[in-house]
Amino acid sequence: SQPSSLARGRKELMLPQAIPTNDTAKDIMLVQTLSKWNIPIAPRDCCPFHSAVKDLQKRLVNLKEVPCFPKFQLEGNAQCQTCGALTQMEFDPEGSELDDDIGQYCSICHGDHVHKLSDLEPPTEPSVSESPLIMGL
Repeated sequence: SQPSSLARGRKELMLPQAIPTNDTAKDIMLVQTLSKWNIPIAPRDCCPFHSAVKDLQKRLVNLKEVPCFPKFQLEGNAQCQTCGALTQMEFDPEGSELDDDIGQYCSICHGDHVHKLSDLEPPTEPSVSESPLIMGL
C-alpha cells in the first residue's frame, strides 16, 4: 500500500481549501480548554495556569499512546480568514447566515472575516510548507 503524503514528509492541510490555524489561535483555544478543567495544584506549582499546562502535558503524553484514529475529523462549517480557527455557523437552506449576529465574528480573534468552508478556494501561495505561520517566522 502507498504511504500517505504525510508519511512521505509532505505537509498537507486536513482541509486543503482552508488556511492553516495560526499558533496564537491554537494557544487561545488551548487556554480556553484548560480553563474548563478542575485539576489539583501542587504546592510547588507557581500558579494555577502552569499547573493546568503541566496537566495538559501529561494528557498529551497519554494521547500519543492512543492507537491511530483514521476517522478523526475537524469540526465546523466555516473558518476565520484572520486566524484560521474553524467554527460552526448556522445557515438557511439558501446558504446565507440565519442571524446576522450569529457567527459573524470569530470567537477566537474577533475578526469579521468568517466564511463558509464550502465557499473557500484552495490557497495557491504560499504552499503550507513555505508559509511563515508554519515555519514560525
